[in-house]
Amino acid sequence: MPQPRYVLLITTDQQRFDSLPSYGADFAITPNLDRLAAQGVVFDRCYVPAPVCAPTRASIMSGQFPSAHGVIDNVSWLQPGIPKWTDAARAAGYRTAAIGKMHFAPWDLMEGFEERITCEDKRHFYIPDDHAQFMKEHGIDRPHPKDVPGYFESCGAPDFPFAPELHPDAFIAERSAAWIEQNAAESFALWVSFVGPHDPYDPPAQYSQLYADTGIPAPIPAPDDPARAPSYRAQSAVQPGVENSVFRVDATAATPQQIAQWRRHYFGSITLIDEGIGRIMDSLNRAGILEQTLIIFTSDHGDALGDHGMVFKSFFYEPMVHVPLIVRDGHHRGRRAALTGTLDVVAYLHELFGQTPDSPVQGRSIGPLLQDKDAAINDYVFSEMRDRVMVFDGRYKYIHAQDGQHELYDLANDHYELHNIVDDQPLQPQIGELRAALIAHQMESTKLHGERRRTVAYAPRLQMEQEYRKERQH
Repeated sequence: MPQPRYVLLITTDQQRFDSLPSYGADFAITPNLDRLAAQGVVFDRCYVPAPVCAPTRASIMSGQFPSAHGVIDNVSWLQPGIPKWTDAARAAGYRTAAIGKMHFAPWDLMEGFEERITCEDKRHFYIPDDHAQFMKEHGIDRPHPKDVPGYFESCGAPDFPFAPELHPDAFIAERSAAWIEQNAAESFALWVSFVGPHDPYDPPAQYSQLYADTGIPAPIPAPDDPARAPSYRAQSAVQPGVENSVFRVDATAATPQQIAQWRRHYFGSITLIDEGIGRIMDSLNRAGILEQTLIIFTSDHGDALGDHGMVFKSFFYEPMVHVPLIVRDGHHRGRRAALTGTLDVVAYLHELFGQTPDSPVQGRSIGPLLQDKDAAINDYVFSEMRDRVMVFDGRYKYIHAQDGQHELYDLANDHYELHNIVDDQPLQPQIGELRAALIAHQMESTKLHGERRRTVAYAPRLQMEQEYRKERQH
């Protein structure tokens, strides 16, 4: 396939699949993403390797699942030396840059990027990133979320209290557009990573007001029988946010009115980001490189927004694990129903750059799907957390937790995943097949994880083995 001169990866943070008109949310105001979808390929079934930030971002960098690369929560990061797509891009002659939230640890790692413009998590007000410096230039110390008016009253969905152009997502868009115009003379691979619509749900008021009367759907109800909903019980038991110094609210105790405000602000944040994507597209056009640029849009994971009586992420219901994926390559259009995952995008990048990484990428390139709308690359997709895993075959979704609890949903007949049918006797053979696929997947990841950590106790042993192999070859 032809190698594009420019590669632009755009990601949002915590954006569920059904948040755009191209995925059924007709009330969402996103003209620029609508245009991108009309001019490109919309992937209907893209799933993330982990429904939480840092593990998926580590997977985007490495091309491997969390169980292989070892980042299984938000407080760890990749070990040095793991090959990344940025290495492949640079080897192919691309200038690499990252603008926005990366979630690296430490936060200012370069990870193969030649340039970074930093704007980390909205709750990480204490990080002296480029956005913090930008705010200081305007006489503002970036506040702790708790100090933003309306934060506690809304349970985490206040209005942004400063001028709209100071919002982190506006900053990311402006800096991205400027960077593109300044660097259009050479091939580049640029990752633009917005911090929204991740909580706190805090767009400037003018954006959330757009959704005052737009018919945003009410949340999917909490389960009638919690005994049949292990994921719901697991999240209810931990009260996410209460013990966290940058949250300080119990999101699971949010009222229906607060959740309705979350949803208005969530979509307001998406509209703000869409405006930023419009500015970025305009900058490509002004620089005369739009038609030479491969654009990939996706998100690191979704957000429950009160669905199933749950909040945020970390579980495997569709709103948390299923994300949008749109690819504009200038050659292909339409929709693709094939099962895909975030790691398939990483495999595609390596394919475009023409580089074979030292450590295998676990995804399968989406290239064939772009060229053939009826092609398939995966029989299953997988997603992982520290204490639970998921496998999905396109109809049945099986979830297994460390404590032995498990769930099965038939998405063909139960689109909203209301009925856990894991104990249905006629489905036990199907469950056996899903478990077998899950075991094979975990064995592959375990092998990769082990190979990455291989070492020797005494270096001369390596030379002994090399000399012995040479002897045997003669």
